[in-house]
Amino acid sequence: MFKKVLPILLILHSFIADANEAFLVWHSGSLCVTSSHENIAMESEDVSIIFGENDYTVDGTFIFTNSGEDTTVAMGFPMAFGGVLFDDELFQNLGVPVQPRTWVSGVEVPFVPVSESIEYYDGSEEHKYLKEKAEIELFRNQMKSEEYRKKIPCLWGVTWYSKEVFFKKHETVITRVNYKSKYGDNSGALLAEYIYGSGKTWKGSIGKATFRIQTSPDIWMVTFPRVPYSHKWFRESEYEYVLTLENFEPADADSLQFGLSKTIVPYLLEGIFFWSETESEFIKFLTLCNEKQMAELKETIYDYQKDEENWITDEINERFRLGERFLEYSKKMNYRYEIDLTRIVEEIKEIQVETAQ
Repeated sequence: MFKKVLPILLILHSFIADANEAFLVWHSGSLCVTSSHENIAMESEDVSIIFGENDYTVDGTFIFTNSGEDTTVAMGFPMAFGGVLFDDELFQNLGVPVQPRTWVSGVEVPFVPVSESIEYYDGSEEHKYLKEKAEIELFRNQMKSEEYRKKIPCLWGVTWYSKEVFFKKHETVITRVNYKSKYGDNSGALLAEYIYGSGKTWKGSIGKATFRIQTSPDIWMVTFPRVPYSHKWFRESEYEYVLTLENFEPADADSLQFGLSKTIVPYLLEGIFFWSETESEFIKFLTLCNEKQMAELKETIYDYQKDEENWITDEINERFRLGERFLEYSKKMNYRYEIDLTRIVEEIKEIQVETAQ
């Protein structure tokens, strides 16, 4: 069985190298104001991201505090899409996802689209920018023509939604946003993105941000999104992860970018099973696996070890044992642990695993 892994890795390398051939993504982010606000601070945001088979749902709760006098604030929320398009089928899917819904203090309020812009490239020297309603409508009508679409390889767009929120003096207000989005596509890889940098517009730092990630047996993360600030990852169950950050001030474009798959298991990504530089790096990818994937890995290890024709170094053999121990560790912890890789490696080395006969 393990002999089948190497061809898969070669295919995967080619797959990644060709990533720019067709790229399409939808994303959104935290509530923001059009310019920094001197009195309203984002005390916390708690965002749930549920990855479904064909789309994903985002549900965010935001707590704001007003340190000044009575004021009314226009809160903005961007919904964006676009990409590099060489496949006519991708054009058919372009458009803003389902309109977001929003609540203030538990009461649903209108979320009104207030502006829209489109940027595209048609082969000329400069990108084209459309902001006026009439020119955007004309462009949409032109895009109905397949011949016209072939002239537009790159296209990006954003729609801003707005609501007004009244804050009494020194009041705390809780708001909520919910929306469903399609996955982005990168040569067959699934993409999802959440821009938390839009929270930069509020007073000072964001007190605390909690992101709750829900995967499933049908779709999973193949890597953890990059986070450039001090943070912690927790695994809450076989399919639940939690990311926490505290007292940080994001840059405008900071986002969580998720790479997802229904086919490639994390420990095969770029040959991580063989060529991860450290044990911690190897274990990091295993923390993304569900129990079925881990069991298949264990079976693969045994099949490989029993084949006398296979040559393995002591280092690779130790990786095999590390993978076995991690499966036992995950079951022992009921898939609930902080993803502190150094500590996990130390703990799993203490686990004795009975080798299959």
